[in-house]
Amino acid sequence: MIKSRFIIILIIATTTLQSLYAWDYDYEFGIGARLGLSYGINAKYFLRLHPTTRVHNALEGMLTTRYEGGNATVLFEHHRSAFHTDGLNVYFGGGAHFAVWNSSAVDWETEKIGYHPYTGLDAIIGLEYIFPDLPIAIDLDWKPMANFVSDLNL
Repeated sequence: MIKSRFIIILIIATTTLQSLYAWDYDYEFGIGARLGLSYGINAKYFLRLHPTTRVHNALEGMLTTRYEGGNATVLFEHHRSAFHTDGLNVYFGGGAHFAVWNSSAVDWETEKIGYHPYTGLDAIIGLEYIFPDLPIAIDLDWKPMANFVSDLNL
């Protein structure tokens, strides 16, 4: 646990201490697959402030499945070049999710049985590598979430 916290702090410190300079992205819109405890599809779109200037921010949407149900997540992310390496980026941000899960299948204790809605906030931090000369990018991220509204007695 301490090791993972140290790595996260190191990544955040590295990106914060880098100088602010303009860099261009290798893609504007991407669609992909999400694997892990929750799996599904995602889409990422980089935002623009001006028609010729790219900014470091993106919106990402995810549709995933877990706990015998579905989850929709929207995230706002800030991307930065990582370790002065071409094609390697670090990103972090946050957002919200809405899910409908089978309450009897969740990992935490609940007295509910059947499908119920859940909603809450998400955070994300990750590394992304964009392969040169290929339309492929691979991300490795950590996306914790907290439910603030659950088992709505519906």
